Amino acid sequence: MNRHHRGWRARPSAPGYRAAGSSVPVRVAAIRGAHTGCMTVETVAQRLQIQDGDRLAILGADEDAQETIQPLPDVELVDDPADADIVLAFGDDLEQLELRIGDVESASSAAHLWLMYPKDAAIDLEEFETIAERNGFEVGAKESLDATWEALHLVR
Repeated sequence: MNRHHRGWRARPSAPGYRAAGSSVPVRVAAIRGAHTGCMTVETVAQRLQIQDGDRLAILGADEDAQETIQPLPDVELVDDPADADIVLAFGDDLEQLELRIGDVESASSAAHLWLMYPKDAAIDLEEFETIAERNGFEVGAKESLDATWEALHLVR
């Protein structure tokens, strides 16, 4: 699969004001990722270290989950984690996250590996760390992506 996605940076000015030439309030434009003029708001893709030219594998994501990571920079989507620079793997509970660890084991040791789960899933992080260590990974950074999703960075 060789698909490319383009996105742009969110740049809100003063809260509540409209960007020059825009009918969209700045807060709404920033949420949508629109260019509005003053400062840069970090996107989910930026927080997950996704950059132009990266090969990205997305595993187990439904439409809502995929919407969370939009807008994406200019990336190449790949099916096989072994071909990816960054792997985003989604799971709804501890059992699915454990399965996703198995899915990402084929990824390069240089690849960034992120496991995403819903905030309301009540994941026992200590138990997850034990599972990750048993599979040769350590849990690194934890990112809150939005009101629904959190992400754990796995490190080899």
